[in-house]
Amino acid sequence: YVTTKGLAKPTITTTLIDDNKAKFETNKVYGATGYEYYYSTDGKNYKLLKRTTSQSYTKTFSYKKYYLKVRSYLYYKKKYYYSSFTSINPITFIETLKGISINIDSKVPLGEKIKLSVDYTPSHIIEDITYTVSDESIAEIIDGEFIGKKEGNVKVSATSESGVTTSKEVYVYIPTTKFQLNKEKTTVYINESETLFVDLLPSNATFKDIKW
Repeated sequence: YVTTKGLAKPTITTTLIDDNKAKFETNKVYGATGYEYYYSTDGKNYKLLKRTTSQSYTKTFSYKKYYLKVRSYLYYKKKYYYSSFTSINPITFIETLKGISINIDSKVPLGEKIKLSVDYTPSHIIEDITYTVSDESIAEIIDGEFIGKKEGNVKVSATSESGVTTSKEVYVYIPTTKFQLNKEKTTVYINESETLFVDLLPSNATFKDIKW
């Protein structure tokens, strides 16, 4: 039995999936063929967004705020019959932080204080960051500064207020603070040679290669 009178309007549930994507779900309206979604960006002028027979519809939008209303319809004998519209459903997309990356070199000299910072994606969303290290015997973070305590590898992690996290492996090395030749002055005659070598301080410096 088909009736074209008294078609009930649907109820709608909206779920925000991402910064610009939403999922709409309607209840099953008895006698309805499907549902029509209308949208507006100003709350006044509405356009048909989608006509569908499904109770579920997902849409990616280009603006940050929309107004949505839905009605059920019956298609019978080549004619459309409509219910009244649902109340207006405002939708506001809130952009969220997608990622962060730590600004620190992969090799850091022992004892040097490195002020930590991050790059944000997208760059205009800024949040407070908490920094940690995987091994506090190798390095520590004090007031946002990375300080190497002994030679070794350590993982530096950063976590935003909203829970976005990243990490980077850092090698703390012992830097060369001084070097000197075995001779301050020498004379080399034609067809003769002399061997020079360099003393590095401290003796346990990590990198000992010398470029002459």
